[in-house]
Amino acid sequence: MPIRHSGNERKEIGNWDQWIEREIVDAHDRGEFDDLQPGKPFDLSTNALDPSLEFAYSRLKNAGMKPAWMDLDGECHDLRADLDTFLERSSVYLQHQIEAVLSPPEPEPHATDAPAPSGFWSRAFAWLRMPDTGADRLVDDGPQDRLDLIRLRQQMKDQYLERAATLDKRIVAFNNTLSREMMHLERVRMVPDRANRLFEERCPQIPLPEKPDA
Repeated sequence: MPIRHSGNERKEIGNWDQWIEREIVDAHDRGEFDDLQPGKPFDLSTNALDPSLEFAYSRLKNAGMKPAWMDLDGECHDLRADLDTFLERSSVYLQHQIEAVLSPPEPEPHATDAPAPSGFWSRAFAWLRMPDTGADRLVDDGPQDRLDLIRLRQQMKDQYLERAATLDKRIVAFNNTLSREMMHLERVRMVPDRANRLFEERCPQIPLPEKPDA
C-alpha cells in the first residue's frame, strides 16, 4: 500500500486518488476554497511531488496521458483488493468445509427410501464421476475427510501465494518508477514471508483428530 509521510509519522493509505479526493472535500468543508477567484483555473502544470519533472508531466497531461507510476499505483491497488477478497472468501469457505466434514449434521431417517451409498462405495462413485484425481474431486464434490481438508487448504494457500507474487512484481515495478523525490510514495512489498503470514493468520487450521481416552 502507498505510504504517506507527515512529519515523523508514516501512514499507509489505500489509494492515492481516493486520498486526494478526500483531502479536497475536507478542505472545501473547512472553507479553504471560499476566497478563490471565479473563472481562474488552477495551474496544473506544476508537480509538487517532483518539481524536476514538471515539464514532462505537463506534456503528458496535455496529451491525455498519466505518468507510469500512476497507472502502476492503480494496478497495485486493484491487485491488493483482489488478493484480500480471495483471502476472505477462502477463509469463510474453508471454515464451512471444516464444520461440514468434522461436525456433519445428523441425517434424517427415511424408512421407505433405499439407503444412500456410504463409506467405500460412496467414495468409489465419487471417483468414477471424476475425469481426473485429487483437486478436481475437491472442487466438484467437496472434501470428504480430514486429509481432503488439508489438501484443500494447501491448494488455497498455493493460489494465494501465487496471486501475492503477482502483486509483489507490480509493487516492485511501481517503486522502480519513482524518482528520488517521490520515494515517500513507495509501497510496502508483498514478499513471500509476509504473504505466508497473512494467510496463516486468516485461514483456519485443520483440527487434529482427538486422541482416544486411555
